[in-house]
Amino acid sequence: MSDFTIRDWQREVHDLAKEKGWYDDLPDASNPVWIAARLALVHSELSEALEALREHGLRSWVGANGKPEGFGSELADVVIRVLDAAESLGIDLDREMVKKHAFNVGRPPRHGGKSL
Repeated sequence: MSDFTIRDWQREVHDLAKEKGWYDDLPDASNPVWIAARLALVHSELSEALEALREHGLRSWVGANGKPEGFGSELADVVIRVLDAAESLGIDLDREMVKKHAFNVGRPPRHGGKSL
């Protein structure tokens, strides 16, 4: 799977989510309430990454049950949630990332004058 494109990962992650039943009772994946709930789940994974960083630094480990734990694992969960949501909505993140990166290349340093 290391040779997967972003598009391949979208399909893989979404197919697994469907296989595991996360879409069984979902009438319409494009419903704004569903989209908001999925965005909240992305946010919750970011919060878990922050807590992992605060408690364990950048350390990663495998738990007793075989589950990957730690900061890197939580960041992976963020990406997995985003990939799943994008695939369910028909958004090609690979294409969108290429367009956005090309735009960002032409922006001035620290555009917008923000400190972070």
